[in-house]
Amino acid sequence: MRLKTFVAKTMTQAMDEVRRTLGSDAVIISVVEEAECVRVTAALEEKTPVSYEPLQAPSLVLMDQFLETIEAHRLPTSISEDFVEKLTRLKAEDFAQGSESILEKIFKINPLPYATALKGAEIKPLLLTGPSGAGKSLTVAKLATEYLLSGWRVGIITTDTQKAGALEQLDLYTKALDVPLAFAKTPGDLEEKIKEMSKDHLILIDSTGVNPFDSSELKRLAELALVVKEPPVFVMPAGLDVYEALDMIEALKNLGMSRLLHTKIDTAKRLTALFSVLLKTGLSLSAISDGPELGKRLKLASFKMLEDLLFQPKLLKHDDIKKENGVLSDGEVRPLREARG
Repeated sequence: MRLKTFVAKTMTQAMDEVRRTLGSDAVIISVVEEAECVRVTAALEEKTPVSYEPLQAPSLVLMDQFLETIEAHRLPTSISEDFVEKLTRLKAEDFAQGSESILEKIFKINPLPYATALKGAEIKPLLLTGPSGAGKSLTVAKLATEYLLSGWRVGIITTDTQKAGALEQLDLYTKALDVPLAFAKTPGDLEEKIKEMSKDHLILIDSTGVNPFDSSELKRLAELALVVKEPPVFVMPAGLDVYEALDMIEALKNLGMSRLLHTKIDTAKRLTALFSVLLKTGLSLSAISDGPELGKRLKLASFKMLEDLLFQPKLLKHDDIKKENGVLSDGEVRPLREARG
């Protein structure tokens, strides 16, 4: 199937472009009339014809909203067409259930387990990886906060012993949270530190920022993942170039990653890379981080949250976080040892 969106000043010009590009057999999927242009999305099945179920007025409105937000996020043409194709294969009854239900059929969500974690349950160490500057150290500290509030004892191990200021930053976080911090220069060191902590603590591992295009760095990350015995969680900051993000994940695919944690969304108006990566790689969104303060808690992924992010690129305002997730003041962060009992 070929899918393409045509933009023209008038409907006549748009339809001429449709016929010239896709031919007379093209199926019109949606028409959006704006103040200065008309946007027509059309499809052409090149092999086996597909009969599209006619959409009623409310469903057409929702389809138009999806097309508008795809345009607003500036998804690359090939990815937006893939998104539209997935939408067109849905039934009218799917649209009747609303946009959140539609997203459930297109994206994957796999929240981190701290919200439902119970004392005595076994959760394997979490290894976080991602490019330099992605916010892994802060994310580890925020994860520690959530597990502490769920009643866990938490230990943090860092393999990032070379980046200037990295140890000092993580040391400040762990002191504020009153959790132990260990250092591991080699995979062997990491294995020993995990053994020392594993009986009493849930272990979070902050790894060195990885250059996925450097084979030696990939090898070292793979060795760390083998020690942890779990695929790492990919920490991706907002604002990355779409194709760079896709290339990174392609380079890391042999590690078996399935979860993505998106950071720095407060610094981006459009979440182009996030939706492109989720659509093209099949990774599951686990959580998002908004803001550099430790007191701004992580927000667990949900389809409602994904809906909000898609339709409202600048969603996470402070009032929303306070209402839904709670913001820890400095006075609440320091005595977390009391929250653990």
